[in-house]
Amino acid sequence: MSQCLCGEKTGVVKENGREPSSKKPAVSLMFSGGLDSTVTALTLAEQYENVHLLTYNRGYGHWFVGRSRVRVPELERHLGRPVFTQFGASVRELFRKLVLNSFIADFKRYKALFIVCVGCKMAMHAQSVIYNLEHGIPYISDGASAATAWMPDQMPVTLAEYKRLHEDYGLIYSNPVYHFGTREKARETLREAGLSMGRRIADRDFGTQPICLFGDVITIFREFMKVGLPLKEESIVDFMREKRAILDDHINDYFAQKGEDVEALKERVAL
Repeated sequence: MSQCLCGEKTGVVKENGREPSSKKPAVSLMFSGGLDSTVTALTLAEQYENVHLLTYNRGYGHWFVGRSRVRVPELERHLGRPVFTQFGASVRELFRKLVLNSFIADFKRYKALFIVCVGCKMAMHAQSVIYNLEHGIPYISDGASAATAWMPDQMPVTLAEYKRLHEDYGLIYSNPVYHFGTREKARETLREAGLSMGRRIADRDFGTQPICLFGDVITIFREFMKVGLPLKEESIVDFMREKRAILDDHINDYFAQKGEDVEALKERVAL
């Protein structure tokens, strides 16, 4: 940690011989180990003392989730200090409730496959609410980027619904690299930090993050065959709001089984 040479002149009180940090204590980050979430990890490490990296296994065509762990030694070697806490969990059952149990009916209603990506990300956000409440962490982020805002789970209307979920549980949600720039700029940032890059196919970087069969196939179709997804913002919002009760039940049932009060936990993280 760098020292401020003017500390004694300004009357700053030192702790253990060091200047007190201006960084906030902790933030959680939904982390895949891919391009955008890794740039986000670097960004948050400059703002927080500890960054909790949350990686989820959805199952159902979601493989090699453990790849995200490889990133941490690389990141900390570049930063020169330990900063990351890793956490992994399954959201398989919640994804099944949100998406698979009603897939045919939802597809007939919305006539689009966004329900897979959006439902997947909703499950991960709900599990992140649980993690933050359990650990008393008020801040949560993800690697959503304007460069991939064509993806249904990263559209502005979708992010607004994630934000509403977190706010309802007393959490502050942000997208630190949303306006970072192009994906090539993000790649260059990781190269300069000495991080492994994987193999680039179309506009995806394979080998450093889990394989998502659905998301990767859609991206390749879009890049090579110029086939887009039929998306209506109002349909995505309708879907997310319809499924919101499932998220709330999941969160509240989890804490009820542990004998913990959600309202008390919300007060604990309140700033």
